[in-house]
Amino acid sequence: TTQAAGKFTTLSASGAITLSGGTANGVLYLNGSNAVTSGATLVFDGTNFGIGTSSPGSKLNVVGSTGFVGAG
Repeated sequence: TTQAAGKFTTLSASGAITLSGGTANGVLYLNGSNAVTSGATLVFDGTNFGIGTSSPGSKLNVVGSTGFVGAG
């Protein structure tokens, strides 16, 4: 690893890596402070991806208000 200003800029590993302290099936992402976090907001159970749900029931399961903007 290379560390600069308290943040990892490169992480290299071989073999299995186990992370603890996150949410089961939670997707890792960078929060507003650029810290790696996970939670029930984004979940992948190995088959289905959920946004706003901790138990997605389809390939893409979105719970809550959504908005889409297209080029126009």
